[in-house]
This record gives sequence, C-alpha cells and structure tokens, in this order.
Amino acid sequence: MGVDRSDYYSKNNLLISNLYNILKGNKNIISEDIDRNVQLISDNISELEFQDIHLEITKSDIIKFTTVFDNNKILIISKNVSDTDTDIIYSYFINRQLIASDVSDISIFIQKFKEYICL
Repeated sequence: MGVDRSDYYSKNNLLISNLYNILKGNKNIISEDIDRNVQLISDNISELEFQDIHLEITKSDIIKFTTVFDNNKILIISKNVSDTDTDIIYSYFINRQLIASDVSDISIFIQKFKEYICL
C-alpha cells in the first residue's frame, strides 16, 4: 500500500520549515523576499516523495534545495531571493550525471517531474 500524499506532504513541509528555522538562527539577515521564496518552493517541492532534503541560502542570495531520491537521483532547485516571479532553475542528476537542467515555472515543473518520476 502506498503512502498517502497528504502524509508525506505534511512531513516534508514540516521538515523544510525546521531546516529553514535552523538557517534563520544561523543567518544574520533573513528578509521577506527569502521567506516568500522559501515558502513558494516548499509548498511545491513538498509534493514530491523524497528521502532527504537540504536547504542552503548562499552568500549571493540564492536559495538552493537539494532533494535526494532513491537510486542515486538528485534534484536541485535554485531561485534568486530577489526574484518575484515563480520561475526556478532546476538540475536533475542520476548517478551524479546531469540529466536535465532548465528554467521553469515551479508548479508546472513539479507537476511534470511527478509524472516523470513515476515512470
């Protein structure tokens, strides 16, 4: 029997929120732009059934989510903090080899990625 989407969605959202709260404690400045973009990505990426996730905010104000799936599959989603649109940069790796990388609207990308990952 599979896992109910709502079960892992809630768990993932809580995990990301906890990671972000840890980052907020370690960073000197967290802005509304960062809050808004982390929430945007979190709301979408939580729909994916991943095994592990890492969150980073770089010195150049890039938010970077690294999600780890089974069988050496890694998805990296990045977004500039100052961007007000819903576009993200994604890179997908299998066995450390880049399979796809592009810019896309996050909700469209997540929907297509969910379909792809189920193949």
